[in-house]
Amino acid sequence: MLSGWGYWSGLSICDPGWFQFEDHCYFKSKEKLTWSNARLQCERGGGYLVEIESMKENDWIINKLTPAQCTIHWILCVIWIGATDQEVDGQFIWDGSREKLNFINWRSGEPNNYQQQEDCAVVNYPSGEWCDFPCSDKHYYICEKKL
Repeated sequence: MLSGWGYWSGLSICDPGWFQFEDHCYFKSKEKLTWSNARLQCERGGGYLVEIESMKENDWIINKLTPAQCTIHWILCVIWIGATDQEVDGQFIWDGSREKLNFINWRSGEPNNYQQQEDCAVVNYPSGEWCDFPCSDKHYYICEKKL
């Protein structure tokens, strides 16, 4: 057994600027991008747009990674996540893993594909609920990668 393991286990092994939660690392953007450009930025960093798999993870993201602007108005407080139904309307999948969503936290009445233009998902602060938005909108985003 390694001596001092308790000390070392508390250190993050994520890249600088990334935050650790369980066995994943997360990056909070400081710029607003379209969903597709956000996805590309995540890929450049070795990750993918966040795939939220539990309420515990959803709550951690809301509490740890929301932008400071979220005290002004709710529209400033939406953050791109990796869910999309661009391939088959109404069937949301995680873009990175190509898997169906096993955990969902849609806001009441969502996803609604308003004006048949909403194919990408956001998480709202402070509720943590999800909505579908037009992929061409520019929002902050969160990247994720496995340790």
